[in-house]
Amino acid sequence: MKATEKNKEQCRKWYYKNREIISTRKKLYYQKNREQILRDLQRLASHLKWRQKLKRETLTHYGNGKLACVRCDNTDMRVLTLDHINGGGCKDRKSKPDFYSRLRKQGYPEGYQTLCMNCQFIKKFENKECRKRR
Repeated sequence: MKATEKNKEQCRKWYYKNREIISTRKKLYYQKNREQILRDLQRLASHLKWRQKLKRETLTHYGNGKLACVRCDNTDMRVLTLDHINGGGCKDRKSKPDFYSRLRKQGYPEGYQTLCMNCQFIKKFENKECRKRR
């Protein structure tokens, strides 16, 4: 057995042995810090709502004014993504995080389109953009 597996097993045994103590400590911590925990959860919910709004706005802009794939008109936002029309997405993805915010700050530059994942993979295959794996 590897050291990490052995350590995980020891931690698991300790946890099951001390479950009641851990549960009591968690309850006490929650009671003591309830207001801060609720503020953090509200902040997180607000941030997630803002991110969804930003994604919707960006995909709508690059979807020619509608929230849909430009090839097949799929409107399910869960599968819609931004595609680099001329390729090069790997370099762009590695350059900086927070892609949608950056595009908005740059005034939504040309060279992107809204595609669903299926259409994006089909385009990638048709244009032979598939990278060879070693």
